[in-house]
Amino acid sequence: MTIGNRPSLADPAFGLAWSNPDIPAEVLVRKALCHGAFHMLLQAVLEQGAAFVREQWTVLLLDADAAPSARARAEVERKLRNIDRGLCLADRQLQTNGSPQIRLHAQK
Repeated sequence: MTIGNRPSLADPAFGLAWSNPDIPAEVLVRKALCHGAFHMLLQAVLEQGAAFVREQWTVLLLDADAAPSARARAEVERKLRNIDRGLCLADRQLQTNGSPQIRLHAQK
């Protein structure tokens, strides 16, 4: 959700833009990627799109000063894959059933 003209990641609740409420979306997404929290990554993908988030991830990986550790990189990539899978599943269910029916518990 966008707040006015600001990306929702600029909301103080996320803690990414506490000193600059006019921070560009690119910087917010990179900060969310560096933080690595699932809810921040999900919000970035929902608001900016998966392609944009992946572009910012590539920018981070190519920056020797900002590149995450191997462990952090693996965690973020896993979370982004899971977000992609979840969105694809919801899209398929939406196309099939007319509404997403996300199952919170494993089927028995």
